[in-house]
Amino acid sequence: FQQLGHEMTGLSKGILLLGNTLSKYAAVFIIILLIVIGFIFYLLHNKKGKEKFKTIFYHFKGIKNLFHKIYACRLAGGMSLSLKSGLPFDRCIELSKELVYDKHFQKEINDCQNLLDEGSSLAKSFHDSHIFTGVQSRMLNIAEKAGQVDSIMDDIADQLEDEIDEKISSYINILEPTLVIILSIIVGVILLSVMLPLLGIMSNI
Repeated sequence: FQQLGHEMTGLSKGILLLGNTLSKYAAVFIIILLIVIGFIFYLLHNKKGKEKFKTIFYHFKGIKNLFHKIYACRLAGGMSLSLKSGLPFDRCIELSKELVYDKHFQKEINDCQNLLDEGSSLAKSFHDSHIFTGVQSRMLNIAEKAGQVDSIMDDIADQLEDEIDEKISSYINILEPTLVIILSIIVGVILLSVMLPLLGIMSNI
């Protein structure tokens, strides 16, 4: 631009100043970034911090459903293992509850236990407490009558695990092209902010 006798203006000048600032204070930005990452890791390894992050994520329905499937999968897997060991059902659900650290899901387990204490059936208790879906509850109802609750719990855990893998894969498939599109837009804006003024200058020569 200087060789052509002009100065950069508008968006192109703003991008240049931003680049120069980032280059000049790169060490400061890296330190700040490391501090932020360290703080996030600290929160993730802190019980209260985990709860805050989960509360934020629970505002997103898709993420909330994913977490619910993960906890239900843990519960079903724990129930299957403990039932196969010959432990009483009450003890099985107490042991399996320790695999879940989320207070929202633990409340659902407590609701399930209360329904069982009131005399409700196993399938109805898990369904009414919103732990398992209708199909899973019907499977559990048949298993309860056939005396195969441990096997069905294992099947439900496998089913939930497959759904979790599929859900995570779908999120990754959405994230990858989204990042490519965002980066392409950024690169395109930078190129256009430089090329369009240059084309205007060249056309006036």
